[in-house]
Amino acid sequence: MIFIQYIARAVVAFVEAIIYWIFFNGVFERKRRGWNNLLILSIFPTSIFITGYFATLGLPVTIKLFILFTIGCIVANLLFQTSLRNIIVYQGLWTLCSVIGDSVSLGILSLRHGSINVAELLNNFTIGLQITFLSKTVDILIVSILVRKLGKETKRYSLSEVLIMLLQGISGVACLTMVIEFSYYNISTYQVTSLYLIVLSLLIFSSYIVFYQVFNSYIKKRNIEQEATKVQFYNQGQFEYYAALEKENVNVRKMYHDIKNHLLAIQGLNHENAEASQTYVEECLATVEGYDEFFDTGNELADIIFYEKCNTAKLNHIKTKVLVQKNSLNELEMLDLCAILTNSFDNAMEACKKCQGERYIKVNIIRNEAAIIITVKNNFEIEPAISKKGDLITSKKNKAEHGLGMQSLKMAAAKYNGNVEFSVDKEKKEFLLIIMLPIAYQNTL
Repeated sequence: MIFIQYIARAVVAFVEAIIYWIFFNGVFERKRRGWNNLLILSIFPTSIFITGYFATLGLPVTIKLFILFTIGCIVANLLFQTSLRNIIVYQGLWTLCSVIGDSVSLGILSLRHGSINVAELLNNFTIGLQITFLSKTVDILIVSILVRKLGKETKRYSLSEVLIMLLQGISGVACLTMVIEFSYYNISTYQVTSLYLIVLSLLIFSSYIVFYQVFNSYIKKRNIEQEATKVQFYNQGQFEYYAALEKENVNVRKMYHDIKNHLLAIQGLNHENAEASQTYVEECLATVEGYDEFFDTGNELADIIFYEKCNTAKLNHIKTKVLVQKNSLNELEMLDLCAILTNSFDNAMEACKKCQGERYIKVNIIRNEAAIIITVKNNFEIEPAISKKGDLITSKKNKAEHGLGMQSLKMAAAKYNGNVEFSVDKEKKEFLLIIMLPIAYQNTL
C-alpha cells in the first residue's frame, strides 16, 4: 500500500510539472529547444515529490509552498527568456492557482462525501487521491484560461511593482491556507463549510485577476510612455544629425562647383607636359565625382536624407533609384519626415547588404488628393523573418536599436493616422514597404 502511495505521488508530481510547463511556456519564450529542457524541468516534479514526503512527516504547508516557489523560480529562469522579476510575478500567480485548485477540489469532495473535516478526507487514501486529481483538473482549466488571456509576456516590472503583485497573491494564499489548516487541525470553534471554502477560493481568484488586469493596464500605459520617450530622443538625434549635415551640404555644393570649374580651367590651359597634367586633373575630378548627385524634392531635409543615404548605398554597391513628386512631403513635420525616410531606407539597405549579386533600392513617393504614398522596394538574399503578430524580426545584433527604428517609423505614420504595410515576393526576392499617410489628418500624439 505504501508503494502505491509513492507511485501516486510521483504521478501527481509529473502531472503538476506538465501543467507548470504549459503555463510558463504559454506566457514566456523558451531559451532553447531540445531534451535539455526536459532535464531542467525534472527538477520541479522531483522537488514536489520530496516536499510532499516531508509534508507527511510534519513539514508546515507554508514552508512547503515557499520551497516550491523558490525552486519554481529557479527552473523558470533556466528555461525561459524573460526577466527574473517577471518570473517572480508569474510564479506567484502559479502558486495562487495551485492553492485555489486544492481548496476548490477539497470543497467539492467535501460536499460529495458529506464531511467538513479536512483531516478525515485527506487521511483517506482514495478520497485524498480523488481530491488531488480533481485539483490538477481545476489547475489545467485555470491555466488554460490564463494562457489564452495573457498571451506571451512582454511587460516590464519594477521592484516595487513586483512586491505589490506578490503581496496580493501571498494574501490570497495565506487566507486559503489558514482556512484549510483551521479545518484540518480543528483549532477553531468556527465550522468551515464546504460551500464557503469553494466560494472563498473563487472570490480570491477573481479579485486577483481583476487586480492583475487593472495593475497591468497601468504598467502597459507606463511602458508605452517610456517607449515614446525613447523614440522621441532617437528621432531628435537623427534630426539634429541631418540638420547639421544640411548646413554642411550647402558649403559642399559651392565648393564642388568652384573646384570643378577650377580643374576644368587648368585642363584647358595647360599645354606643357599635357599627359601628366591630364592624368592629375582626371584624378582630382574623380575625387569630387558624386557630389553633383543632388536631389530636388521641394523639401530640403528630404533632399539631404536621400543624398546621404544614396551615397552610403553607393559605398555598399547598392543601386538606388529615387522618384519623388515635387513638394509632396512638405505637409509632414520635420521630425516625422526624418523618422519615416531614414528608417525605411535603413531597413532596405540592411537587407541589400546580405545580397551576393545585384543590390538595389527603389523609392517612389507620390501625393494625390487623398494621401501621401511612400513605397520602398529592395531585393533580398535572406527572406525576412516575420513574427506571429506580423511584425518584422530583426537580424541585427543590436535588437534594441533596431526596435526603436521600427517603432519610430510606425509612430510617425500613426501620428497622421497612416498605415505601415509590407509584402514579400518570394519568387522575385523583393521586399516592398508601403507607407500611406492621409493628407487630412489629426495629430493624435
